[in-house]
Amino acid sequence: MFHLKRLPVILFFILLLNLSIYSNEIFFIEVEGVINPVSSEFIRDSIKTAEEFNGECLIILLDTPGGLDENMREIIKAIMSSQIPIIVYVSPSGAQAASAGTYITMSAHIAAMSPGTNIGAATPVLIGQTSGKDTKVSPEMKKKMINNSIAYLKSLAEQRKRNSEWVVEAVKEGKSISSEEALSLNVIDIIAGNLDDLIIQINKKDVQLQVGERTIDTEGKKLKELKMNFKLNFLKTLANPNLAYLLFMAGLLGIYIEISNPGSIFPGVVGGLSLILALYAFNVLPVNTAGILLIILAFILFILEIRIISFGMLTIGGIVSLFLGSIFLMKSSVPFYSVSLWVIIPTTVFIALLVTLLISLGIKAQFKRVSTAGKGMVDEKGYIEQKLKKDLYLVHIHGELWKGESEEVLKIGDKVIVEDIDNLILKIKKV
Repeated sequence: MFHLKRLPVILFFILLLNLSIYSNEIFFIEVEGVINPVSSEFIRDSIKTAEEFNGECLIILLDTPGGLDENMREIIKAIMSSQIPIIVYVSPSGAQAASAGTYITMSAHIAAMSPGTNIGAATPVLIGQTSGKDTKVSPEMKKKMINNSIAYLKSLAEQRKRNSEWVVEAVKEGKSISSEEALSLNVIDIIAGNLDDLIIQINKKDVQLQVGERTIDTEGKKLKELKMNFKLNFLKTLANPNLAYLLFMAGLLGIYIEISNPGSIFPGVVGGLSLILALYAFNVLPVNTAGILLIILAFILFILEIRIISFGMLTIGGIVSLFLGSIFLMKSSVPFYSVSLWVIIPTTVFIALLVTLLISLGIKAQFKRVSTAGKGMVDEKGYIEQKLKKDLYLVHIHGELWKGESEEVLKIGDKVIVEDIDNLILKIKKV
């Protein structure tokens, strides 16, 4: 019989087994695309995992055009305080470590590149800002940002005993160099053709950790890849600005259709889910509040058009607001995160046409003559099917038989028209 008292012992042995399986392995991860909260969390979690399993080292295969300053600094802090060696390997051939990627590479205990890769373009404008308004940067502020970036990158280079003079050109002039130039200028430590070549070259290399010096021993060690969990993978997909924008549009459009046609249910449910996913994505994207408000205003104007007859002025204002909001949705200071015009224009046109159609149908419905039983029978034509008594007849209208009264004397077959209805008794006269 199983005793709960044995559970801690069993868990302890499972932990030891895991540690023995993964202990001293060479861990590696692939980081591709813009440096953002997702990639930052992934790298930091991977470093923590590799440390917990007493990994020999962690290799980061990097290919990035840059990213957000705040997340870049989070990654660098994790690398600098790591208890195991971190190797940043710009790979594969054709990859780059631009902007924020340059800083991350320079912070690594060992910096490596594949042939046919490049590094540099480390100006603070490319790194982007994660807070504040999207306003023009004054010359004084720009100078401060550049000096701060030079000092930061220089300190990383000096700590890793790399070329601290080159970083000035990389930041001031946005200079970018190839892997061969980087090696000759002592910007990186190794050029490796592939991962296996890199593992051979880093063997017996001495690196300085915070806890002291350590010699990397890769001989006979197995490679193990750490992958993103479902949550980060999902968030990475949502972090695409074009997808986030389309989800936001679909969300607002679904809610608009539900408000315009209460009881539709399906558009409201889909719209609500899309809107929640879009807002979730906006948490990791540099969105502009003004852009969001302009888009929301557009849909408010569309709704008001149904309630207030403005002869199309509200609709036109809504379309203009929608287009401007779409343009301003992402902060212009972060060039990596922008919604494509090839997505904005078709989306705006589609929503404008759909909303115009729904509004026109709504306006027509307001002015449409009542067509239900009751007043809907007025002006309908039929003929006398049967005489019931002196002034009461059975009238045939649209395949239905109604009781009708008339002050005139009518005969079977006479054509009549409905003038009014009272308690389901038609008031008729001869045509």
